Amino acid sequence: MHPAAFLHITVCGALWCVQYFGIISAAGPLAAPSLTFSKPVNGTDIRLFSVVVIACTPPKTAPYPLTLNLGKPKQPLSALLFHRLTSTDTILYSVTAVAQHEGDFVCWYNVSRTGEVSPTSSPVNLTISSLPQPTTRLEPAVVFTEGNYTIFCDAPYVVYNTTFRLYCRNITDTASEAPGMPIGSLTANTSGVQYSRLKVPPQERLEYFCDLEADYNHRTYRSPLSPAVRVTPEMAPVRLVPQFQGLKCAGRLEMFIQGRWGPVCHGEDAIAAMWNMANVTCRELGCGTVSGVSKVWMNEFGLPAQQSLVGPLQCTGNELRLRECLLNKIDCYNNDQLEVICSDFVPPPRFLVTGYEHTSYISIYNDTSLEMICTLSAPWLGDSKVEIRIMELSKYRIIDYKLVQSGEAILVKLWAPIPPGKYACFGRFRNFHRTTDTITSNVVTIAVSTPPNRGLIAGAVISVLLGAGILTYLCIWRVSYQ
Repeated sequence: MHPAAFLHITVCGALWCVQYFGIISAAGPLAAPSLTFSKPVNGTDIRLFSVVVIACTPPKTAPYPLTLNLGKPKQPLSALLFHRLTSTDTILYSVTAVAQHEGDFVCWYNVSRTGEVSPTSSPVNLTISSLPQPTTRLEPAVVFTEGNYTIFCDAPYVVYNTTFRLYCRNITDTASEAPGMPIGSLTANTSGVQYSRLKVPPQERLEYFCDLEADYNHRTYRSPLSPAVRVTPEMAPVRLVPQFQGLKCAGRLEMFIQGRWGPVCHGEDAIAAMWNMANVTCRELGCGTVSGVSKVWMNEFGLPAQQSLVGPLQCTGNELRLRECLLNKIDCYNNDQLEVICSDFVPPPRFLVTGYEHTSYISIYNDTSLEMICTLSAPWLGDSKVEIRIMELSKYRIIDYKLVQSGEAILVKLWAPIPPGKYACFGRFRNFHRTTDTITSNVVTIAVSTPPNRGLIAGAVISVLLGAGILTYLCIWRVSYQ
């Protein structure tokens, strides 16, 4: 053999031996991993069906790669969950808190190169101690005075033969942390129960909460109390936010609830439903009946955008106040609001005929001409203009119209012969998101007749005078004769 080749083999063999013996001498017994609860951190108050997170950390000296296992401390070991690792890391295992998972858990690892199995970690004990916390919810989310509401107690999971217990506490008492008064309980195989109240008085101030109790795996468990929900009836006055200062009966519909004013959304209902809401609003504000209603975006008002507080409301149109309408739930998925225009958003214009200012009935001859005047007073318009229209109501015929400012009169000359009938005027606004007409003004009825023939009148006068003379002569002659 060539001396150089022999030297190379000898050096390689020596290095291999050093590496082999180094591995053998460094391996020794495998160290056990550690196991702790990550959620809940201390492993106490574990609720049924909750997710428990257990953390297993292999030792830094473990020979990687390896497979990290989680299971029960039974022989032979059987992994419930496992994870392959190529470097040092902590693995989180999620375990559902159910009966078959109660008891001790351990973790260990298998060395991938040699198949060696490490000792198991110290055990952690998974013991279910309570039921999951229920939730209490209120529908509708806003309760109106004299309205109705329903309290729901909901369990996250269905557990057979669960007892739902509902409690109530008066929050006007000084002892606000006083124990709740039991309202009732129900044992059922369901995920929730409900309790309803009708015609809520304005002074009601209540707080509701609930808990659960159930038998599971031959043990009785109880849940913690649910978070409380409060019921404070709202008087919920309404207003119409105008585009013009001083205007009361036209604008965006708002309601005062939960301590602030906010828009009422219209939802996706038909125009008839929106019209009913608007009609009730006009009645509540003392603004007559609804004249117009439309959907508008918030920025069309030139006002700061606000999230709708409540709506949509289901009204029949006969309610006295908007809060009397049915509110099933708040369902506002967009910021479309309602603009309502009531019939009394401005006073009706004043209509008169020159020379007949204080009468609603005029009788003229057909050869008479008249002058008609219409005036609309709306100071809040400022320099904006309104279209004034004079019309013959009998034939619904527009005689004349003109754009004028508030207080400026429109004057129309009607030349003989004037058609008999009823005459009036109204204002037409185009400042809103729709064209809106005011209430029609006072009505003036004009009766027209034909003047009598002048010759006939003169003959009649002569006849009367002649008759009077004859009568006088006879009376005087008779007296003298006697």
